[in-house]
Amino acid sequence: MENLLCSAARWDLDLDLHIDEELSEVSQGLTWLADHLSRHPFPGHICCSHGCALAAGSDEQAAPILRQLAAHGVTLIALPMTNLLLQDATFGRTPRQRGITLLHEAQAAGVATLLGCDNVQDAFCPAGSYDPLDTLACGLFSAQLSDLFDRQSRLICDRAALTGSPADAAPFAVGAAASVVIFPGSDRFTWPLNSAARLVVNHGRLTHRRVWQEEMAHES
Repeated sequence: MENLLCSAARWDLDLDLHIDEELSEVSQGLTWLADHLSRHPFPGHICCSHGCALAAGSDEQAAPILRQLAAHGVTLIALPMTNLLLQDATFGRTPRQRGITLLHEAQAAGVATLLGCDNVQDAFCPAGSYDPLDTLACGLFSAQLSDLFDRQSRLICDRAALTGSPADAAPFAVGAAASVVIFPGSDRFTWPLNSAARLVVNHGRLTHRRVWQEEMAHES
């Protein structure tokens, strides 16, 4: 890890670390990273995916790690579909733990957070979806997210959290480019469910449209 961070800093590279993908309270990936950054600040941006082990330890163990991640601008990415399927998995046994990293605690500590999808229709996750709204819907239930439309929707579209770059202008600000997705079949109370129908507007121009198939009732 130290060689990786030194090389990335030398070549001006950002990092996406898939780290602590296990439910072990003695896992040391994020602990080591937090300590290393406190002594050797990293000039680029770091994303840490998974972070499942944070949920296996105590709040007291997690708090100083999250404070250090926030202080150094590290983004924590939860992968709900993959982690729900693979963590605490034993054949013939119902899982007891969700395997989701500490999203709420990370947000409270000021850590930038996102939701993502690691494996899609491969050996690790035979199902899965590349649609970020499916990921958000999974996160809604697995992490018990609230205020989904107005606040937590940033978990799938916050480019600043992903790249460490300055935040984009609000899409509805006067003079800003209108790049939005419209969901005609949903509302703020049920979204992201019932969101298959979509209108994609990119820089003020309608570029994609997906409509519901017409539903017909038939008498028997």
